[in-house]
Order: sequence, then structure tokens, then C-alpha cells
Amino acid sequence: MFLRNNGRSCFAILCVLLMVSPGCIPHAGVRQLSGTYVHPESGGVIIFRPNGEFYYSFSTPSQGLPQNIGYYHFTDSGNTEFSLQVRSAHSGLFSLRLSASGNRVFLNYPALFSGEQIYEKQ
Repeated sequence: MFLRNNGRSCFAILCVLLMVSPGCIPHAGVRQLSGTYVHPESGGVIIFRPNGEFYYSFSTPSQGLPQNIGYYHFTDSGNTEFSLQVRSAHSGLFSLRLSASGNRVFLNYPALFSGEQIYEKQ
């Protein structure tokens, strides 16, 4: 009787619990990154936060935080390939790789650029 009358309430509670489960919370994984990386020619920018968020504008300079936001993580501390979660319009279109020193990020975005783009840490 309770579930029949309160089915929507139970469903809402279940949805909330699934949203706050550890698998759904963005995080940087085993390696955190923080800083601003800029492409010297285009003025494009990538800003990483230690909580796993990153903001990006690849082809144009941005005042303040770029409008595009995504989430990154590394699967192990020695990994230089980012695992990315971005909005659906950008999903699968680009990849990012970190230099061993952490001073550069390499962007591979074939639909926008003919070669790999290098972003320098500021």
C-alpha cells in the first residue's frame, strides 16, 4: 500500500541516491591536476581544477572561465592519457595527453586542427 501510494516518492529517493553515489561524483582519480594551459598561437585555454573539473576553449581566447566544462581523471598515477567526460556535442571529438613533466597538455582534435596542439602551463 505504501509503495503504491508513494511510488513517485520512492522513485525520487532512488534517483537521488543514485546521483550521489561515489561512481557519479566527478573526481580527479589517483592523480590531480591544477593550472591553466594556453595555446600560444590561438590563445585557446584549458583550466584544470584538482577536483576533476576542467574548463576549455580551444580555438579562441577566453576572459575568465571558458563556457565549456568537462571532467577528467587518470586511471593510475603514471598515466598521461586523460579519461574525459564532456558534453555530448563534444564527446569523442578530442583527446588530451599530459607531458611527463606536467608542463604541457597535448590536444588531438582532428575535426578542428590538422595536427596535435600544444598548450603550455602558465
